Amino acid sequence: MPELTIITLNRREHSVLSHLWKFFPFEAELQYHYLYPGKEDEDIISLRPNFHPVAFSGKLEEVIEAMANYLKEKNLSYLCFSSLETQTVWSRFFQNNAETIYTSPDLFLADISALPSNSPEKLETLSDLVKRDIAVLFSEAGTFILPENATIYPDFNSFTRTMSHEILLTKNRDLVSAVCKANVRHYFVLHQTDDNIALNLSLDTDNPDFGYVFTNLNLAAKWIREGINSVLQEKNKGYLPYSVFAYYYDVYMSHVNYDDWIDAMCKWYNQLKTKPLRKILELACGTANASALLTARGFEVDACDASPYMLQVADSKPVKPNLYQAYLTDSIPKKDYDLIFCIFDSINYLLHPEEISTVLHNVYEALAPQGVFIFDISTLLNSMVNFYDNTNYLKVHDAYIIQRSNYNSFANHQLTHIIIFRKHLHSYELFEEQHTQRVYYTPELIKLCNSSKLKLKAIYSPEKRSNLLEKNVDKLDNNFFRLFFVLQKE
Repeated sequence: MPELTIITLNRREHSVLSHLWKFFPFEAELQYHYLYPGKEDEDIISLRPNFHPVAFSGKLEEVIEAMANYLKEKNLSYLCFSSLETQTVWSRFFQNNAETIYTSPDLFLADISALPSNSPEKLETLSDLVKRDIAVLFSEAGTFILPENATIYPDFNSFTRTMSHEILLTKNRDLVSAVCKANVRHYFVLHQTDDNIALNLSLDTDNPDFGYVFTNLNLAAKWIREGINSVLQEKNKGYLPYSVFAYYYDVYMSHVNYDDWIDAMCKWYNQLKTKPLRKILELACGTANASALLTARGFEVDACDASPYMLQVADSKPVKPNLYQAYLTDSIPKKDYDLIFCIFDSINYLLHPEEISTVLHNVYEALAPQGVFIFDISTLLNSMVNFYDNTNYLKVHDAYIIQRSNYNSFANHQLTHIIIFRKHLHSYELFEEQHTQRVYYTPELIKLCNSSKLKLKAIYSPEKRSNLLEKNVDKLDNNFFRLFFVLQKE
């Protein structure tokens, strides 16, 4: 099985990373080794069977030597350093001459200050690695032997204006610091030595960006599976749903009265005359606002979400449920829940009816006898009125958010494009996310519910108190913006 090793030499970095590991979606087909300084961290010892954290104590030199021996004993070659600082310390200890490569959609730049001047073969190796021709600035052209196809530019601005398919080589550390290190989150960073290639998470302990580190860790896994060039191509793509947007989700949803939603669910639960409510699970919990309120009311609450970014936000709150990372269709590890709920149209993110059937089966297995499952959907009316050719704009403390929505009536898909301009230093970072939801018709969902082992007891809307299951269900999708389905395990 492929193996990835993450190395940190800084205890502050370990403190940040140990928090990150709690919700990281470890790939099942990959072994993760995490080497860190200090005492054994009990919080991360048993997170996953394929996650192997190893602590190394002693002086820095002793720690590095012991880590190197561990790598040799385990025959580990795929390395990922936690930060530029950690990689620099590691490289100096072993006196490795590493070229550091910064890549972004706009710029490929290599810091080759550690290379000797007469190393044309090293330059060609670097060019082959990133599949780009070499470019240098005129002021440095005489400092090393260049291949024949290298391009010389008068200055840095001339190079950036051309937007050419080249990598700029430089020994100018001031240029590297000003362009790359000052805005390292904009780049994917890798290091090339005589022996191997290593990646860098570029962790900043003063201002940790979990989303950026999560993305780089996922890219590291992709590197092992598919090679470095697939990573360089992937870096230019958009972000997954609820990644960067997760950090603004609570502001975006500030109009929602979560207490009202919880009161309604508790009322529907009690109407079924089942046992007193005690043990609850929320699926697709997001930032866990609903679960946090239930926890504050004294219930025993678990909550899961597919997005580690959302879970990081949820975990930062003073009152929170027991959180874990899981996809909506994953089996549910615990059993005997009195209530399981999935709200805020999370079910609409399941684009295939079979996925809903999977959820219904897993919920049935996890509920206690007489337990209740409540989920909601965004209806056709909601898509046509609020999301058909619609654009919204929101200004938050450090960003501008634009939401562009449309409804594809042929596929019954609601498409939402979220654009985020986040302020960083004296400029803005651009992030984009694509969200696709399927609009299900009520008769279709009733059929899926009736095909499961759960018993559909009621359908409610925020506007009506009565049970809509007793009405003409064919008209519900055109009369209500949101519907709640209440099912029970009999």
